Amino acid sequence: MDIEVRVGSMRIGAVIQARMGSARLPGKAMMYFAGNPLLQYAIRRTRKASKLNIVVVATSNDPGNDAIAQLCAAEGVGVFRGEEDDVLDRFLQASRQYELSVIVRLTADNPLVDPSIIDESVEEFLLRKKEKDIHYLRSRGYPIGLNTEVFSIDALELAWKVARTPREKEHVTPVMYEQPMHFHSESYVTSRDLSTLRLTVDTFEDYENMERLMQLLRSPIDATVNDVVEALETHPDLLRKFSLKENTKSGHAHQ
Repeated sequence: MDIEVRVGSMRIGAVIQARMGSARLPGKAMMYFAGNPLLQYAIRRTRKASKLNIVVVATSNDPGNDAIAQLCAAEGVGVFRGEEDDVLDRFLQASRQYELSVIVRLTADNPLVDPSIIDESVEEFLLRKKEKDIHYLRSRGYPIGLNTEVFSIDALELAWKVARTPREKEHVTPVMYEQPMHFHSESYVTSRDLSTLRLTVDTFEDYENMERLMQLLRSPIDATVNDVVEALETHPDLLRKFSLKENTKSGHAHQ
């Protein structure tokens, strides 16, 4: 499959949502893992995706997020600052400011986001958009923290208009896949099922486990999902800590 990044005047961008005010792990976006802040990993790995025209970080106007804006400036990526709690509005305003036609939604608590998965998801979205005019697509089967959501600016504009609940405004996309009367949403399943793994940072225990995993990787910025899985498979004790079953027992499984 080989779809051009631009289709007409189409502009494709990843929007990474990030803030310092995490309830379970405050300040996690700027916590260091193997020498770099969590958000820096997310930015640098996302920038490796070849199907993106731009990477933007969407944070809030709260002064506590100034460090995020400073990191973005140092990394040379766009930043938008908006509402603290209405993340849906933040996404829309960021997408408008950077004139995005297609948006890849990412979160800063996923430092191992895989650029090849981003490219795969964008290609699949563009193909289905052309064939069936879909609004929203998400991958299924990758570890939690690596699955990707892609949607059009039209879908985002409509979501902003119809969203009513705090959950819909905080998590951005539920309105897209829970209201089929308004949205044509689809998913695609990966060839290898890795959905039993949870590679996200939500608690201090997650932070400790991720720090150890990062140290096992030859190059955390360049490691593929296969590199990550191989590292975990050679360390069964750590593999158990990243298993969805284990995290469900601990009470903090997170999608």
